[in-house]
Amino acid sequence: MDDGTIFRGFNIEFIDHNHCVHAEFSVLLNVILAGRNPKTTKAVSIQTKDGSPCCGGCRQVLVDCLDPDTPVYFGSISEDGWPGGQYLLSELLPVPFKRTIIPGYWEKFRDICSKEGWNPVI
Repeated sequence: MDDGTIFRGFNIEFIDHNHCVHAEFSVLLNVILAGRNPKTTKAVSIQTKDGSPCCGGCRQVLVDCLDPDTPVYFGSISEDGWPGGQYLLSELLPVPFKRTIIPGYWEKFRDICSKEGWNPVI
């Protein structure tokens, strides 16, 4: 974050794979639940057993919430994994879905949050 705060996320996997939560999504939820704006994120670091990059769905979630110039670092926690690297978010998903594809989505999201007493920061 812009003040040096580090937020963590992790995978939560269930046997049916339909209700899994990926680490990238869970860390963004932690940021939002803390009342912070994800747009102030300075970098994303993804550490996995084999250093593999995040899936396309998580890339889209990151694009929705972060600046396209946010650096993303991939690394392996094992010696024999992929060496990873550093990329800009825009390089990882060069042709994302745009918010304008779903007119009014964020306005509806803010309305729902407001009615529930939540403080949307996106």
